[in-house]
Amino acid sequence: MATSFKYHDFTPVLPRRKRKPAQRPQLLTLVKQAAEELNKQDWNASCQRLLQDRLDALSVPPTKIVCLGLGSPCASANSRAQLAFLLELCKTTAIEHAQVALYDPVFSQEDAALFEQLGLTLLADKLASRFSPSSYPSSSFCLLRTAGIHSTAQQYYGCRIVI
Repeated sequence: MATSFKYHDFTPVLPRRKRKPAQRPQLLTLVKQAAEELNKQDWNASCQRLLQDRLDALSVPPTKIVCLGLGSPCASANSRAQLAFLLELCKTTAIEHAQVALYDPVFSQEDAALFEQLGLTLLADKLASRFSPSSYPSSSFCLLRTAGIHSTAQQYYGCRIVI
């Protein structure tokens, strides 16, 4: 005896070409979500404590942050998480967003708009004369994603490497 099965509430899937593109949340919202995810994990608190212990050992606390090689927050979830970490670092060290300078050649216009919205300084060129070593005192903190650019940070920005 064959039983018949009826689909209730069946919605046919539209062909891709007729679908409306999904709305992507605003970039700032994605960064806030990344910050929430980081704060759920013990890793962020542990890392902030380690950094604070190291910073407390310095004779002069950092007053500026130079972040090189962050990546594009609009293109990468990892970059959004790193930006969220950088913003948490600002809270931990009491460094104002205006004292944070960022450079990465992959930054897009959308990234630049986000940084402006957050009050961060975007370096147009890592070798720009107005960002010479004399404009960043030895109390600058360098946040570097790539270990190979430590010497670049010291050479062009005069930054101390904290970690």
